[in-house]
Amino acid sequence: LRTNSATFFERSVHKGASTMPDLQGIKKKASKGKKNGPAADFSKTKAKVGRKIVKANETNTTIKSKALSMQKQSVAVDRSGQEVSSRGLTLPEILSHSTHYAPTMRKECLAGVKDYFTLHPRTLDTHVGAVLDKVSDLVTDQDSAVRKELRGVVSLFISEASQSCLAPFLGMYLVHVCGGLSHVHEHIRASSLLLLDDVVPAYPAVVARHAPKLLPIFIHILSGGETAPVPTSKGSKPSGKEQRVPRLKTVPLSVREAVLSSMHSYL
Repeated sequence: LRTNSATFFERSVHKGASTMPDLQGIKKKASKGKKNGPAADFSKTKAKVGRKIVKANETNTTIKSKALSMQKQSVAVDRSGQEVSSRGLTLPEILSHSTHYAPTMRKECLAGVKDYFTLHPRTLDTHVGAVLDKVSDLVTDQDSAVRKELRGVVSLFISEASQSCLAPFLGMYLVHVCGGLSHVHEHIRASSLLLLDDVVPAYPAVVARHAPKLLPIFIHILSGGETAPVPTSKGSKPSGKEQRVPRLKTVPLSVREAVLSSMHSYL
């Protein structure tokens, strides 16, 4: 019995010793994290490149504010004593839609201009220059309805405005027309040709000043951008640069007829 109890006691002691934690190892691991020496009273922040160090006792005095801009509602504006269209809009309000992204709004802008000057014809000579400069960009508009409405506005200006008030501003308008005549799309070139035909009978002297630009454009339209070499005789000496002329067979007959008719009225 003594032998068995002693063996049981030795096993229990050995088993308890294996389950006890290693306190010496824990103390060694904990001592590795500590640094030798006294603790610093003040910690110094390391400066980084391009970053300003903010002091702990520094007071930030900057003030940030945001503003909310709200446009006036057209219904709430007092228009007493002002000329307005049939829809109750002033001329600046009508012209503000000339650069709208929607073709319908640009068309309504031009229709509003005609409506405004139909109701107030005495103001046409005063505002014709500013309005023409504003709507001249629509010569090359992608929408055909907008270009058609523009032609009606310009026809109104030509028939109703005095020549002394309209003639000084036709030069810039004809620059846009020349740009439309040399446009890549055929429908825009055709519309610009009609706009030019409306101006030529009423203001031939103004249009004649743009002959250096218009005549090459006419030739370019007739040739379709294609040229052919000039045939030379047998006895002639070849020049250093090859001479070429427009090739007229590449353009449809209807286009040639319209361009030649416009050139005839222009010349």
